[in-house]
Amino acid sequence: MQRISLNLPLARKFLGFNIIAIMASMLTALAGFLSLSALVAQQHLHSEAVFQAGTLAANLGPALVDKDISSAQSQILNASNHPRLLSVKVIDSQGHGFVSWSALNQFTGAAGAEPVPVPVNNVLQTAWGIGQLSVITPILLESKVVGTLQLDASVLPLYKELLALLSLGLALIAPVLAIACYQLTKKQIDALAPMHELCSVSEQVFGLHDYSVRITNDDKHEFSLLIQHFNQMLARIDAWDSNEESAIRTQREQEQRIDILDNHDSLTKLPNRHYFHRVLVHNLDEAVETGELAALMFIDLDNFKSINDEFGYEGGNFVLSTIAGRLSNTLRGTDTVCRIGGDEFAAILPQVGSVELAETLAGRLMAAIGLPIALYGKNLTVSASIGIACFPSHAQEQRPLLRNGDIALAAAKAGGKNTYRTYTAA
Repeated sequence: MQRISLNLPLARKFLGFNIIAIMASMLTALAGFLSLSALVAQQHLHSEAVFQAGTLAANLGPALVDKDISSAQSQILNASNHPRLLSVKVIDSQGHGFVSWSALNQFTGAAGAEPVPVPVNNVLQTAWGIGQLSVITPILLESKVVGTLQLDASVLPLYKELLALLSLGLALIAPVLAIACYQLTKKQIDALAPMHELCSVSEQVFGLHDYSVRITNDDKHEFSLLIQHFNQMLARIDAWDSNEESAIRTQREQEQRIDILDNHDSLTKLPNRHYFHRVLVHNLDEAVETGELAALMFIDLDNFKSINDEFGYEGGNFVLSTIAGRLSNTLRGTDTVCRIGGDEFAAILPQVGSVELAETLAGRLMAAIGLPIALYGKNLTVSASIGIACFPSHAQEQRPLLRNGDIALAAAKAGGKNTYRTYTAA
């Protein structure tokens, strides 16, 4: 089975469809993976921030009760080593700022501490912002709320991790997409190779009318049954076409045989009287159009009855066939010689040029006819009388031309035979 090139329009369509489908699938999978990763990382960040806030709140209780700012700052500095920590705010139980720390300005003291909302029912609260996660938790000492802590953690590292995963995913998708699309398209095109060959064979059958071609069939292929039926259909059409061509050929040969029988003499194979009149009309029409001179000759063998009496009909037929061959070989290729009777012949000479040329050809015919004929061990000599009439010099229509040719032939016979005469008005 032939393979299809990937440069074909069908292959390019498949490649485009595959790229869109595989890319959409991979991007969907990547988006799902990133969403899952973001959820896991968010939960991890939330747990980490809650744990850090809870630990720091537990350590700040004594310092907050004792108003020991130095101790509180020391506890906050120990916790500030975490890279995601943005700021820490601590207020006492009366709602006054106790200490405030940020990654940019470090400690700002109690005066710079911004108010922190008190957790409802003293329960830990979290709030997600665009760039940070805020954890608000009560500060307890011996199960008594002595203050409130707000811890802000940066979410930007989470975004960076997701961006890195996205870049890595896209970098991995590009080669995988290219390989997958190429291989998938190649498999699809190979699977459709029989259909491509089917189209090619169909075009060949339609364009060349050649029903002998067949498609290579693989029994293991999905389209094997279709190809088998298509080959069987071509075989039947081929057989029908062959029979039809044979019938047409036979009919044409039969028509040709009938045409030959209708228009040719069975003995001499020369055109007969019926064909003679058709050719004469055609040549006269052509002479009228071109203005050229055409000549008509009536050729009659002298004393042919005596030949039949001496040698029989078989001998006479042999003489007629021999004379017919000599007439055909002597005349020009454009001339037509016909047998119009028993021992009567006629020659039509188009574009003869002049009456003198027609007379020259008549002399050649008489010389060819007069050559000896070997018949039953004897050398037989035959002579002929020829009458010549030219168109339009001697007649402007067919019937007068035929009549004048007969008159010229009669004049040749009256002149002693074995000669030719050209029609004259006298």
